[in-house]
Amino acid sequence: MPTDQFNQPARDPVVALGQLFRQTGEPFNLLFTGLTPDLRYQLAAAELYEYDWWNVFDEIQGIRHHVGLPAQLADLDVPAGVTPLYRNQDVYYYRAGELVMQARIALAGYLWQVERQLGDGRYQLDQYDDRGFVTTRAYFHHGEREKLEYYDDYGRLVLTETAAGVAVSEAHHGRFGAAHYANIGAVVSEFLARRNLTLGASDHVITGLTGATLYLRATQPLLHQMIFLVDPAVPLTPTDYGRLTAGDQLVFPTLAAQTTFDAAYADAHHGAAWPTAAQTVIAPRAAAPVTVAEPDVVPPSIYWRAGNLPVADCLLVAKALVKVLQAQPDLELTLSLTPDRVAALQQALMQAIAETFKVDLGSGEFAAVNAYLEAAHGGLGTADAQIAALRDQPSWPRLVGASQVVSRLTFVTDMADRRAALQSAQLLLDTGSQPKQSLQLAAVSLGIPQLTLAPSALVRATQNGAVVRVDTVGTAITNWRQPAALAKAQVASQTLAAEYAAERLLKQWKELTQHG
Repeated sequence: MPTDQFNQPARDPVVALGQLFRQTGEPFNLLFTGLTPDLRYQLAAAELYEYDWWNVFDEIQGIRHHVGLPAQLADLDVPAGVTPLYRNQDVYYYRAGELVMQARIALAGYLWQVERQLGDGRYQLDQYDDRGFVTTRAYFHHGEREKLEYYDDYGRLVLTETAAGVAVSEAHHGRFGAAHYANIGAVVSEFLARRNLTLGASDHVITGLTGATLYLRATQPLLHQMIFLVDPAVPLTPTDYGRLTAGDQLVFPTLAAQTTFDAAYADAHHGAAWPTAAQTVIAPRAAAPVTVAEPDVVPPSIYWRAGNLPVADCLLVAKALVKVLQAQPDLELTLSLTPDRVAALQQALMQAIAETFKVDLGSGEFAAVNAYLEAAHGGLGTADAQIAALRDQPSWPRLVGASQVVSRLTFVTDMADRRAALQSAQLLLDTGSQPKQSLQLAAVSLGIPQLTLAPSALVRATQNGAVVRVDTVGTAITNWRQPAALAKAQVASQTLAAEYAAERLLKQWKELTQHG
């Protein structure tokens, strides 16, 4: 299991599968092929810390301790005569106005990295493992890495990596098949091959389908068959497709992901198709039993995942949503999006509000009304002369209406905030080219309707939602917020929750591993 994406455990399909196995009590081991200094904290964040794991770099570096206490800032050997400057997660050490050293603190509070200035554009970067020791030391010159050293947990040098290759320290020659390697990948392949000798005939190796895993598997002659979890967001090259073997099994999260893969594979192989017998669709996550929020406890809201919808179409959807909010003053809107889309989507919503209410959101009049209403909401509003004058203007109702809609908008970008915001939603609107399955499963568990632009097995027409067009979003939202429609969605969600229950998904996995 490569760890280059493991800092986002909610997205990683291997982590999701591990969580499913944990939920159902199915035994498994985790195998890591990447250098991951904060692995223990990442496993804890993914709720997989208690399971057996093996990391090839622990074997390569001869690390003896499976667990340990992380280093703290107080453990750092600070040069004499320096003055520390604390800023966010960094501590800068200056001497006579010149930066001497910089320490970076992990979000969990332990020592993560230390950068020491060596002069003449050179610096040294020590990477700490979360078990409390320096695992690698890199040397840079004008931003270019010249050398990377790998250490064991007692501070002894094991490997030195440069542009010329990887050299093994003399004291460790006995553990390696050679004294010099072309690159670190060759070292990983050697130690991984040793591990694969311990695999039994009934053991199954499951990993994500990426260029890195396919390249690594190509160096492992004992791995004739693997189960690859396909993530439609991970691009593959023709070379990657060529490394798949006839014995490999592909598991897709959705039928749409399978269709996308088949088309790409055919393009890379002049129309030849990957054998359907080696393909299976199994949801990577289970749906929890349906729990409906009490209406008097949770204010009604629409959860909109913009996805990769073009900005022009986002504006059309925004206009429809603003009209819905205008007609239903008790309704709120949560917009879930990635950080890179915040500015564009905020602008689209503000434009939609301005055009709907025919007001200038940048005007002094709107700012005054907005400030007045915010203060009034907190019980502190006092109408001054400007507000008194605006009340007599024809624009007053429009200014108030626009302000009230703006106050009911929430933008969320953080992964945890996005998941939490969905818990209070009454309806899920997903306008991505492929709906986000984890959100859909959460919506099933909440018993709320789903509206999507693309077909999905988790949307049953006329039962728990609908596949809509950009120009029908507003009408669909109004229809699916009716009491009868909400009740219908709850009933359909019960059926879907049973179909996507953890025990049922585990049964599919057992059938796959037993029969292929």
